[in-house]
Amino acid sequence: MEEAAPIDATVKAAKRQQAIKAKTIASKTVRPAKSKPATKTTKRLQELEQIIKSYHEQNMKMHKSNEAKLDEVDTKVNLLTARFSQTEDHFKDCRRSSDSDELKRMDYGWDELRSEFKLLREEVSAMNLAQLSDDIKGLCERFGDFSLHLPRIDISRNVTPVEPSPELDRIRRQIDETEKELQRVRKKAVEVNLLIEKTWQKDRHSDAIDDLNVKRRRLQWKETRLKEEMRDLERRLKREKNGKHRRRDIQLERTLRATARSLGTTPSLAVNDCAAGSIEAPLFTD
Repeated sequence: MEEAAPIDATVKAAKRQQAIKAKTIASKTVRPAKSKPATKTTKRLQELEQIIKSYHEQNMKMHKSNEAKLDEVDTKVNLLTARFSQTEDHFKDCRRSSDSDELKRMDYGWDELRSEFKLLREEVSAMNLAQLSDDIKGLCERFGDFSLHLPRIDISRNVTPVEPSPELDRIRRQIDETEKELQRVRKKAVEVNLLIEKTWQKDRHSDAIDDLNVKRRRLQWKETRLKEEMRDLERRLKREKNGKHRRRDIQLERTLRATARSLGTTPSLAVNDCAAGSIEAPLFTD
C-alpha cells in the first residue's frame, strides 16, 4: 500500500502537467477576428449612403430649378395666349363690322403683299454677296490708289511704289472665308427654324423637335463665334491699313522735302504750296 501511494501521486502530477500544457497551447493559438468583415461592410454602406445622399440633393436642386423655369415658361405662355385671344377678338370684330367686298379687297392686299415679299426674298437669295463685297473692296483699293495722286506735284518718278502687304491679303482672305461660313450657318439656321415650325404644326410632342432645338442652339453658338471672329479680323485689318498709310505718308513727306530742296524752297513752303495748288503739275501722270 505504501508503494501504491507514490505511484498515484506521480500519475496525478503527470495529468496536471498535461492539463497545464494543453491550456498553454490553447492560449497561444490565435483566434480569427470576427469583427473586421463587419467593420468593412459598415464603412462601405456609410460611403454608399453619402453618395446616394449627394445625388439626392443634386436631383432636388435640379428639380427646383426646372420647376422655376417651367413656371416662367407657363407665365409667358399665358401672356401670349391672352394676346392671341385679344388679337382674335379684334379680327372678329373687324370681320363683323366690314362687308364682304372690303374683306375681299383686304385678302387680295395680303396675297399681293405676300407674293411681293416672296419675290423680294428670292431676289435677295439670288444675290452674290461675296462678289459684291469683293467689288466694294476693289473700289476702296482704287480710291486708295487715286489718293496718292492728290498732291499737285509730279512725284510719280520719285515715289517708289508701295509693296503689297502679305498680311493685308491674308486678313482679307480670312474675312472672306469667315463671311462665307457665316452665310452658310445663317442659311442652315433658317432651314432648321422652318423645319421646327413644320414639325410643331404636325406633332407638338414629337422628339424630333428637341433634336432640332439642340441643332439650332449649336448653330446660334457658331454664328456668335463667327461674328466675334469677323469683328476681330476687321479690327486687325484697320490697324494694318493705318500702319500702311502711316508708312506711305512718311515716304510722301520725304519725297516732298526732296522736291522742295531741288526747287530751292524750304520744305514747309513746298508742302504749303502743294496744298494750296500754287505748284502746277498734272493731277494724274502715266
